Amino acid sequence: MKRRRILQGALALPALQGAATAQTAGSSTFAVDALPKLEVTGAEAVAAGDRRFFSEAQYKALAALCDAIAPATDASPSAVSAEVPEFLDFLVHESPAGTQKLYRDGLDRVARDGATAATLAPLTQPWSYQEPADPFARFLRQAKNDILTATANSKAAAEMAREQRRRGGSGTGYYWRSLD
Repeated sequence: MKRRRILQGALALPALQGAATAQTAGSSTFAVDALPKLEVTGAEAVAAGDRRFFSEAQYKALAALCDAIAPATDASPSAVSAEVPEFLDFLVHESPAGTQKLYRDGLDRVARDGATAATLAPLTQPWSYQEPADPFARFLRQAKNDILTATANSKAAAEMAREQRRRGGSGTGYYWRSLD
């Protein structure tokens, strides 16, 4: 049983007791409306697939950026099939204001200019420990890191690795699941 269900049951117990005492003698059912409604928050929102942060144009730009940075290969799924845009929508929504501004501004530019080689040219610069001075280059660096990390740690990547290992190839097939 999931921890969430135990907590929901514990919260519903007083309501059920009240509903049971309020029953009429001839009735054998109680009102379902008496049960408390729990809000969906945090990581549960990712599973629900609700978009929380990006506008429609920003979300489409993020999906195009995911396709450009992490396309499907024989060894890994594409970022889009690994549901990375959905995850990043949740992650950025829960991030500090500076990260939110970086993503909004960067995705607005990708939406305006497209995910072309010219737009993504800052990604071809040699990597260094020092952050780029250009905000768009900082965005691309951060987005690339987030997209690749989310793709590699996705359920789709773990299933693909497990399938490769089953066929005699290499692959870990590890996927971190939530505790509940």
